[in-house]
Amino acid sequence: MKIFIFCISFLIFTFCSNNLLSQSSEENVNSELIILKETKKNALKVSLLSPLLEHLEISYERVLYPQGNLELSIGFIGFGNFKHETRTIENQTTGSRKVPVVNEGLFFRGGYKYFFKHPLAKKSGKSYRFLNGLYLQPELTIGSYEVNKFNPVIDPNSGLRTNTTITLDKIKYQALLLQLGWQRVLLKHFLIDCSFGIGIGNDNVPRWTSNYLLYVGEFHRGLYKVNGGITPAAYGAIKLGYAF
Repeated sequence: MKIFIFCISFLIFTFCSNNLLSQSSEENVNSELIILKETKKNALKVSLLSPLLEHLEISYERVLYPQGNLELSIGFIGFGNFKHETRTIENQTTGSRKVPVVNEGLFFRGGYKYFFKHPLAKKSGKSYRFLNGLYLQPELTIGSYEVNKFNPVIDPNSGLRTNTTITLDKIKYQALLLQLGWQRVLLKHFLIDCSFGIGIGNDNVPRWTSNYLLYVGEFHRGLYKVNGGITPAAYGAIKLGYAF
């Protein structure tokens, strides 16, 4: 009789436990769905350094799932009044004038952010954020722009420069980088994103031919390379953005 009572009690306990576990799992699923629905999963960002470096970079980030985000960026090279690298050329007819070295162009970059630590940050029991944390980001960059090539015209009789002609060179570059970064949402909507990456880049710029000690590499407005052709490349940014 005692064994029978024990078995009945055990069955009742198992049944109740299963019901409680199923209810708990359903509550967890519903809670996660609510969190996914209510959390901010998008961000628009602007690189703070880009206007100082002759381009304007704008990024869009989208949460795919808690530890993985997709980020896409577009860069406007020589955008608006951000052109600052100029060269003064002399002309006997029109006089001297300043001409920008870099003309207009575009670059695109896209990457996948993997957060080391689960980026859910709980605040006041309600606010969960998927845009926080330390992350690794493999990224592909593709860009092109035009540069003004200055060609002096020499008078064959006097041997003096009489004019300067300008031709356009088309620069194309690509790079595969691995970035390490940190991102944080502030005041519910505003965020800061700091990152630095290194990798391999390629371009159609000739390699060093002379004065190599004075040469500081190829700066492609959104990417730095140590030389022309296939070489190591680097990128860094501090971005401010708005999460929504």
